Amino acid sequence: MKTALFSVISLVLYSSCLFAGVQEQIQYIRDIYAWTNEEIEKEELYKTVVDVNTEGLSYPAVGTYHPLLTFYFGFSEENPYPDNLRKAILIVDRAAYHEYSEFLYDGYGNLIFVYMTGRPVEPEMRFYYYQGELIKIVEDSSDYYSFNFEQIDHSNSVQNQGEELIGTFLRLFY
Repeated sequence: MKTALFSVISLVLYSSCLFAGVQEQIQYIRDIYAWTNEEIEKEELYKTVVDVNTEGLSYPAVGTYHPLLTFYFGFSEENPYPDNLRKAILIVDRAAYHEYSEFLYDGYGNLIFVYMTGRPVEPEMRFYYYQGELIKIVEDSSDYYSFNFEQIDHSNSVQNQGEELIGTFLRLFY
């Protein structure tokens, strides 16, 4: 009986420590988010915009389609080319809906946060990553710290999109 009680108490304490660690990681991400937005407001980061279909021509079988991709970045001391991607914002206007996505990076090429809204069959979502691992999902107003297969699959897709944006960014300058 005492062994079982000790095991339960140990498991609760261990879970609490892990949860506290995740909360610290999330706060770290939020701090970077706030700091990056402050730098954007003060115009301390460089900005490059890729604007597709600027004339608003209708696409066959799609109608209105106008993606706008904005990169915010800096330079590292050792490289004369942009290599410090901090944030990417992707806005896609379609005939049926308006998508908005933010991808936040830690300045070292690591995706740490994604915010997505406006997709017709998906709720507003936030994905938090720490050292490449998913640590939290916010779906509408529900928080998740453990994930089902569908959430992991969706997170992997979002993470791949974030990594592809890094590739797009680098191709603009190299």
